[in-house]
Amino acid sequence: MSGMRHFRRPALVLVLVLVLVLVLVLVLVLAPVLGSLAWGLPPAPGGRAAAVTLHVVD
Repeated sequence: MSGMRHFRRPALVLVLVLVLVLVLVLVLVLAPVLGSLAWGLPPAPGGRAAAVTLHVVD
């Protein structure tokens, strides 16, 4: 049981790091799309819509 106590904190840190990375990626991916939608402009290059458009063109 003492081993479980040793691994609890690193696991919590790992989960927090993964959540932070996931949020950062979501913000980086969605920020250009949401920002362009708010301004009524086409999505910025590198956005999800641009990737879909490139896939359709191919």
